[in-house]
Amino acid sequence: MRVTVLWLDTATIDEWIPRDDAIKEVCSIVESTGWLLEDNSEYLILCHSKGRDGQVCGVLIIPKGCVVEVEK
Repeated sequence: MRVTVLWLDTATIDEWIPRDDAIKEVCSIVESTGWLLEDNSEYLILCHSKGRDGQVCGVLIIPKGCVVEVEK
């Protein structure tokens, strides 16, 4: 089944900045669409391509705590 998942992506700031600036940063909401391979209590696992031989490519593993919405 193909799904679209809205999820919170992590963020990194790799430089010295004031604490007050750091706590103002927010995570981006990302939209990913693909074939749903697994939906368990911890993760959603998608892939962007799948072969007729059962192989998959472009696997994305999204922790459930980051999932905002799943559109089926």
